[in-house]
Amino acid sequence: LKRGEPIPADVNLEEAAMLFSSCRPEKAEERMMGLLIENDLNIGRSIRDQLIPFAIRWYTGEARAEGTDDSDDNEDSEEESVEDDASEEESSDEEGKGTA
Repeated sequence: LKRGEPIPADVNLEEAAMLFSSCRPEKAEERMMGLLIENDLNIGRSIRDQLIPFAIRWYTGEARAEGTDDSDDNEDSEEESVEDDASEEESSDEEGKGTA
């Protein structure tokens, strides 16, 4: 058919519309796949630009807030646990002596 010519009577417009609409899902799938790939790319860029640098700073200790010194806390807790262990040993020695 050329533009402006009348549509023949034996042409079913509904079948023609279904024929042409069957081509559209492929394009919709391509578009959807493109959007999914673009979304994955954005997620990857966010991980690269935001998460990895922060993880490196955390691992190296740069991410710790200034003025916070965890080393003192760790030393105190180690000393306390050593003292607790020593007192437990002394009490168990005393119990053993009293029963013998």
